[in-house]
Amino acid sequence: MKTPGRRTLRRVTVLLIPGVAGELDTIGRRARLSDTDIVNRAISLYNFVDKELDSGAQLLLYRPRSGLAEEVQLR
Repeated sequence: MKTPGRRTLRRVTVLLIPGVAGELDTIGRRARLSDTDIVNRAISLYNFVDKELDSGAQLLLYRPRSGLAEEVQLR
């Protein structure tokens, strides 16, 4: 039985394609984060960006050295 107001953890098993598995390892070493932390952050970031795009926002990547900005397409 769930206790009101208590959050429960959810275990998820995923199979990563080799390239993504390598990227996960690279991020973990660079950021010193666990796989769990990286996946939690990735899902939160995806949710934020997806909601913003649904509301009409654009996602832009700005490169300060060149001064160029380009729209990033995720869909």
